[in-house]
Amino acid sequence: MRIRALQHVSIRSRDLDRARDFYERLLGLPTVPRPELGFPGAWYGIGTSQLHLIAHEKLMDGIDPTDPHFALEVESLEAVRRELEARGVPFLDFGGSQLWVRDPDTLVREINRFACSLPTDSHVIEVPPTPVDHAIDAAFRSLRRLLRRHPAQQPL
Repeated sequence: MRIRALQHVSIRSRDLDRARDFYERLLGLPTVPRPELGFPGAWYGIGTSQLHLIAHEKLMDGIDPTDPHFALEVESLEAVRRELEARGVPFLDFGGSQLWVRDPDTLVREINRFACSLPTDSHVIEVPPTPVDHAIDAAFRSLRRLLRRHPAQQPL
């Protein structure tokens, strides 16, 4: 398994307006494009990594992609799948370009392989699309379907 980069860190926000004020106005983090995921949030560029705010309560029991986590970008997600299966490590996989596992301390970790917009000091560099772009879209569609099946029971 070859890890290329720390791609992003996702944290849960109980008050998105206050969090945005903190990260945008106080810390001066630049926003980066965020796909429609079916719940509120914000993405920020930090060097070649990102910070993702998730304004949604826990979606499901077990491995939950909306839990706070960090994401590692790998060279081959298929190699990671094979390694996890060979070791008997449970993982959540929508069949796209990302999957989620729990580490030994039961914290969620995302492992992905996809091109993303990487922020620089003054702008966003658009990384050329790859064949996995359709898989990313499919993963986000699957996540949105899960969110519709498990609507919020109470506000954050």
